[in-house]
Amino acid sequence: MAYFNKDELVTRSRIIESTLQKSGESYYFSESKKLNDFDIFLSHSSADKDAIRGLKEKLEKDFGFSVYVDWINVPQLDRSNVTSATANILKKRMQHSKCLFYATSSNSSKSIWMVIMGK
Repeated sequence: MAYFNKDELVTRSRIIESTLQKSGESYYFSESKKLNDFDIFLSHSSADKDAIRGLKEKLEKDFGFSVYVDWINVPQLDRSNVTSATANILKKRMQHSKCLFYATSSNSSKSIWMVIMGK
């Protein structure tokens, strides 16, 4: 089982963010990708945003996986107002990803999605 250091991931995330801001590029991706384009669906607490961005980048750059993170890949999804349409999009992405990573932290138990998926 691989473990990733949260501080390392947050640092990596901040470097990405700084680089993108300087270049004016966007880190977001289009939802128009085929449904089977992702190796990993990364389930996480939104409170761990910085570490998750770093983890996604590490899994993609260092290990060659394609990783789905809802707020990165589909920024227009409103996480504060989850509807059945939002839930259906996420379920479809899970079904069409090769595996599910469950990124746990002290925030996991406070996330409704994490609690549901952990059962």
